[in-house]
Amino acid sequence: MARKILFTTPYRIKDPYDYVGQYNTNTIFRFGFKRYISFGLRFIKQNIPDIEILEYPTLELYKEKLKEGWDVVGFSFFMFETPKALEMVKMAREAGVKEIWGGHYGALTPDIQHNFDRIFKGYAEHEIGDELGIEVGEIIHPPLVMLMSWAPKINITRFAYPVGILFTSRGCMHHCTFCQTPSFVNGNQVPIPLSSIERVVKYYADNGIKELFIFEESFGSLRKHSDEVTKMLSKYNLKWSVMIRTDILNVNLNKWYQRGLGGAFLGVESLNQDSLKDINKRNKTELTYKVGNSLRNRLRRTICFYIIGFENDTVDSVKRDILELRKLKFDFYQICILTPLPTTPLWDEIDTKYGIFEKDYSNFDANHIVWNHPNIPRKEMQELLNWSLKHVYGRAWFLRMTRIFYTGFSADFGYKDSPRYLYELFKKGKRLNSLHKNFKAPLDMFEVYHPRKERKEETPVLKSA
Repeated sequence: MARKILFTTPYRIKDPYDYVGQYNTNTIFRFGFKRYISFGLRFIKQNIPDIEILEYPTLELYKEKLKEGWDVVGFSFFMFETPKALEMVKMAREAGVKEIWGGHYGALTPDIQHNFDRIFKGYAEHEIGDELGIEVGEIIHPPLVMLMSWAPKINITRFAYPVGILFTSRGCMHHCTFCQTPSFVNGNQVPIPLSSIERVVKYYADNGIKELFIFEESFGSLRKHSDEVTKMLSKYNLKWSVMIRTDILNVNLNKWYQRGLGGAFLGVESLNQDSLKDINKRNKTELTYKVGNSLRNRLRRTICFYIIGFENDTVDSVKRDILELRKLKFDFYQICILTPLPTTPLWDEIDTKYGIFEKDYSNFDANHIVWNHPNIPRKEMQELLNWSLKHVYGRAWFLRMTRIFYTGFSADFGYKDSPRYLYELFKKGKRLNSLHKNFKAPLDMFEVYHPRKERKEETPVLKSA
């Protein structure tokens, strides 16, 4: 390859972003799911191995890397990471980098696109391959391993176990007005080939991974494809959790439970039917209650994604709904403030009716109010978010989650009784991820499959990069 290319995420200052802890910061004893790896960059690296990647480096490491001299530096970032990305772009220009590329959801923001020589929209392996004169062909799914931990503020790896991340399709056929994905992929949902999925599923199973998280917008929308995937996961005797709509889960719950479904990440968004209608979310609130109650004694992990600050919300209505939501006893709650994002219908509607006042893109993280809400002042919205989190996480939640952690997971990791599991965890301080000797911690682990020229081999030959 003629050009020397580096792709990077924004730098991190201290601790990595925590998908769970970002929305539950007030307690030590909780689950943690920290972001050490970039899914998108690993897909690119897997399919175009000559591209070098940096994943959430320190700023010092990034500066040192620039000294190696690059023809192209590309940035993959979310909108709230824009200030860091632009700071790094400036450094790259000053270091003499000839071309700057931008990608991922952050690059959709029109006001910042002039900072880049080229913008890649959507999942860009084939487009990048065309730019470099490389034939990519069928997408190869890379191994993606992260740690699910308990009490991450004490020690991220001591009380933790590895999970494999799986994507079975890309995009979303639904068009919720707050979501950037339809714009990101032009409204399409494309399946990842079953052969590629099975290759990585077998790799996980062969290396001792016992649980997978399916991280995509709407698993189950491609019904035949999803059915084949769940059969595959059952064949390899894997537990799995999935990000999914309540209506799709309601139809498939019994079948998928028999095939190893262990958890569900549900986009509830609101318990107000009018609010759901406003964002083109076709779920029915009565279905949310039905599904929520049916999951309680079946799945060991349920996550509720919920939004406050809809146009018709008031302080009283939000508090009333949060108390109702708590009754469903989800295991985790990700509660966000309604945040309009560029290229979405919600952005245009809110900006026209009320105005978007925030100019600091780092505040577009769903934890801040960025627009002029008609009923809830800015300060009260932040207080309302804190109140909501306090009332879904409490003593009853802590006791329930502790029981789930050491009874549900102990059986999966080969311990017949909970005391034995606690002994391994706390008395001996044994790391759960060390039970899987073929894996390192995600920060150190990077595996790529066989070179592309060997893609036709039935069994992949792995190499370490």
